[in-house]
Amino acid sequence: MVSHPTKQMRVMAMVGHLDTTITKRQFGSSPNRDALVEGMMQWTVEQAYKKISRDIGAERMIVSEKRKVPSEAGISFYISTAHIKGNVTMGVAGIHIVPFEKPDLVSFLMIIIPVDPTATK
Repeated sequence: MVSHPTKQMRVMAMVGHLDTTITKRQFGSSPNRDALVEGMMQWTVEQAYKKISRDIGAERMIVSEKRKVPSEAGISFYISTAHIKGNVTMGVAGIHIVPFEKPDLVSFLMIIIPVDPTATK
């Protein structure tokens, strides 16, 4: 984890092990690839973002954005969330990638405390 020297911002890199792999060819030829990415995004929300929310004692979590990110290296997607605790909102956003032919999920998360109350996105 890396902290910003003057702002309440942190960046974290994590690698998680998956039980399966997929090749670029398998993914590219699958008629279910969009459903696969959607399932991976939902699994990541459940396993990572909701855990962060529970760990900080947030009263509620909002998923503000989920989207597929084009990548030649693997299956890549972006997730942005807000975690509300009292009158403080913490933002957690991340780029996640499952490299082709590797049983890993690589995540780069940015945590901002508190989120700028004038921000609209």
